[in-house]
Formats: sequence, structure tokens, C-alpha cells
Amino acid sequence: MRHKIRQLFEKNGLDAIIIRSFPHTTDPNFAYFAGLSTHIFHNNWLIIEKNKKPLLLCSTLEQVSQKDKKRLRVVTVSSNDAVTRILEKKIKNKKIGIPLAFYPYSSLIKLKRVLKPKRIVDVAKAIGKIRSTKTKEEIKKIKTACNITEEILAKVPDMVRVGRTEKDISIELLYEARKGGAEKLAFPTIVAFGKNAAIPHHQTSLTKIRKGNYLLVDFGVKFAHYSSDISRTFFVGKPTEEQEWNYWLVHFAKQKAFQAIQPGVPAKKVFQIANKILKKGFGKPLPHALGHGLGIEEHDWPQRIGPAEEWKFEPNQVFALEPAIYVKNKFGIRIEDDCLVTKTEAKWLSKAPKELVRI
Repeated sequence: MRHKIRQLFEKNGLDAIIIRSFPHTTDPNFAYFAGLSTHIFHNNWLIIEKNKKPLLLCSTLEQVSQKDKKRLRVVTVSSNDAVTRILEKKIKNKKIGIPLAFYPYSSLIKLKRVLKPKRIVDVAKAIGKIRSTKTKEEIKKIKTACNITEEILAKVPDMVRVGRTEKDISIELLYEARKGGAEKLAFPTIVAFGKNAAIPHHQTSLTKIRKGNYLLVDFGVKFAHYSSDISRTFFVGKPTEEQEWNYWLVHFAKQKAFQAIQPGVPAKKVFQIANKILKKGFGKPLPHALGHGLGIEEHDWPQRIGPAEEWKFEPNQVFALEPAIYVKNKFGIRIEDDCLVTKTEAKWLSKAPKELVRI
């Protein structure tokens, strides 16, 4: 990663990169570059300079571990004036990079007015490119998150009883996540029964579970800042042959798309493989992107595997593949698994059962 950061500085002629955690939002790049082993709260600064350890400015309320202090230059500041004095030396009349997607406009205007940088360059996409390929350590963390998630999802059949609600299941999943070693959930869990599963981003509700339809669970956790994103579709009761076929078809589309992934293959080609299978077997095209990057964010870089995406797969990228079929007011089936691109092929980090699991 260091050589990529050095290239970023050289290509853009930067003196420093500034990343902030704000009171109401934290740039995921903060976690990516700081890599803190302990939780840190909002309103801190991370200053990255060429060939130097990142500089972390944090308040007296924070506790930074000795392990993190070996990788970072940590300065504890007790006032905004103290922050300004340090930043002036780093920013004034300098060319700095900021990932602007997570930087509020009002804060940017204030930074320009108070600290007077020579020029500001938006480095969001450039950093996204760096984040798109993972190190061995990052892959290990994602794999651990996947393992925790799969172990918990395997318990879903024991959680489901007729009369329980979607929220009952989601609460139990949260409990199991914390109990199982997860840092937190990667995103709000989706538990969708019956016709609710036809809404891709259904808001988990008080709908009661009963026999005779699919139950979709979209669930992921964070482990050491890194995400998993896995979806499982179950059937409550005894499915018909058609209902089993629908599940198998989605699983087959996912597997064929997965088998096509290797370095140099365009993303749109992999999308087209899954889309063709679903159109031929179900009569409807894939209703959303086939998948997305996975890492610090649950939707990481590259951000989508879609019909118009020209970018090509590279070694050490991690993706979630999520083919699906939805029938409005009736049902939805989504099977989502995470995979790693190697030098020659893709390898599963999680793996859904081939047969529809009955509850």
C-alpha cells in the first residue's frame, strides 16, 4: 500500500492528505489509513505526508493503544487553537489532497479561510483505486468477518418459528454478532418474509413469519473495521418444485458468474452471464447490479458490477456477488456470497448451500 500512496503524492504533486472524522459522519478512509485497533470517536484529524508515519490529532478524551502508536505519530490536543497551530504548519500555502465525498462543504470553506492551503485536490477516486486491491492482512480480516457471519446465518433455522416477527430475528442476529466477536454490524440487517422480500432494501418490520413462503436475510458484520455482506434465502414450510427451481436458478447464475471472474475480465461481461441465465430461466433480467466491492465499506471499490462497467477485475480484489429475482407483492430470492480474485481465478470466502434450506 505504501508504494501506491507514494504514487498518489507524486502524480498529484501533493504535500499532504487530510482526512477527518466529524461529529456526525466519519470518512471510511480514516479507518483505512489510521487502522486503529481501538475505537476512536469523532472530530479527529489524520494527516498523511510522503515518507512519514501518519499524524493523528486526537482529543484528550481518546485512548490510543501502544500498538497504534508504533504506526502513527499521535498528538493529543486540548483545544481547537492547538489543532489550528499544528495544521497551519502542514497546510498553509501547501497543495493538499482531501477525499471530498465525506467532507462537509461548510467545513471545507472554513479550512480554506483559516488555514489557506495553496490548492486542494479531490483524491476520493484515487484513494478508492488504492482501496480496491487488498493486502494479505485486509483479506484475512474480511475472511474472519465472513466466517463469523456464516456461523451466525447457519443458526437462522433455529431462530425461526411461526408467529415470530422479522424484527425478532434481526435482534437475535445482532446479539449473536456481538457474542461471536464482531465489532458491529456492517449495515442494518434485512430480514424480509414473503412479499417483503420482493423489496431489495426492505426495512425489517413486525411482519409475522408463517408457513408457505421465502425468508430472505441480508446480514454482515465488521471485524477490525472490515466488512462481510452475505444474503441467504430460506423457505418456511414445504416448497413446491417451482419454488425450489427458483432458488436453484439464482444459485446457478451466481456460480456461473463466479466462474467467469479472473484478472482482465471486464465487469460487464460477468454481469451479462448472470443476467442471461436469469432472463432465460425466469423471464426477467437481473434487477440491480450483480455485486460490488467489499472492504472497509460494505459497498467498497469498485462500487458495482453492472451492465455498463468497463473496468476489469484485478488480483486481490474482494467482491460480494448477489444475483436475485423479485416478484412484486409475492416473493424475493437473493443469494449473496463474498469472493476473492486471485492471480488466476476467484475463490469463495463464503458459500451458500446449493439446495434451498427448509425451515
